[in-house]
Amino acid sequence: MIKLKGKVFISLVNWSNWRDTLNVVQQLIKFDQQDYELVIGVVDNDSPNNSFEQLSNQLPKWINLTQADSNSGYAAGHLMNLQGAKTMHVDYFWVLNSDVQLFENTLSELINVSKKLNDVALFGSVTLSEANAIDFGGSSWRPNDTKFHYNEWKGKPISELIEQHPDQYRVQSLEGSSILIPMKIIEQHGFMKTDFFMYGEETDYCLRLDKEGIPSYICAKSHLIHRNEGSIQQDLNSQNIKEYYRRRNFIRIQKDHFGMSSIRAFGYPNGFAQNLKTLIKGKKTKGYYFALGSIHCALNIKGKKI
Repeated sequence: MIKLKGKVFISLVNWSNWRDTLNVVQQLIKFDQQDYELVIGVVDNDSPNNSFEQLSNQLPKWINLTQADSNSGYAAGHLMNLQGAKTMHVDYFWVLNSDVQLFENTLSELINVSKKLNDVALFGSVTLSEANAIDFGGSSWRPNDTKFHYNEWKGKPISELIEQHPDQYRVQSLEGSSILIPMKIIEQHGFMKTDFFMYGEETDYCLRLDKEGIPSYICAKSHLIHRNEGSIQQDLNSQNIKEYYRRRNFIRIQKDHFGMSSIRAFGYPNGFAQNLKTLIKGKKTKGYYFALGSIHCALNIKGKKI
């Protein structure tokens, strides 16, 4: 009998897109990970449709399926899975989106690099578009950097990245679609903050842990295709709400990690008077939600608000 090298808890959060979630689980079941035991946890974030019922009926019974009492966001959903993982003595916690297409070595390459670096960092995959161009490849880490750089590799061919970085490279932050976290990192440094609700919590986590001596690495040969925002319905109201959280949480990262003042946040990017004028008009446009996000961040308003 082969002695297993460890155990990986794979965390998925579903919100209204049970078909995508089921598809990812089916991909994971096909993985040939002879050296590692894979445990899969799915949290349904109180979907307003019949997602939980569909997953209950169609997922294998050994999958750990939980329904949240309310939708408290991305990090809160994964945190529910994490509570279960802590009781299972796992070695890694893999945060994975449900709107992705995996490759056979997506996970194994993450583990290989983690082992190579003694499991003392956060490790992320390269996400690709369906045209095989890079959708997310991170931005190179620079010591004492005072600016936020998110995604310098977007749109470039994956071959160019691998030629420059055959194995791994250090980045400012990772994308939440695929992050492998050694459990000892979580035990020593905690997990993502839940009061972002959505967008930015994984970026904050990487930047915060970097200050505590825990770097982030992209694993150049760990790939997946990310369809992006599979849980966001493509109606206008959902898009506007999405823009509110993106704006609010982007500014929060600027405040928390790069020195932006609250006064600057009030007026980001067009000035406080313009933001206030937009809000007074009350027309629920993209600009309205941009302005609301700026002012809420300046007032230190966090969590699920709209």
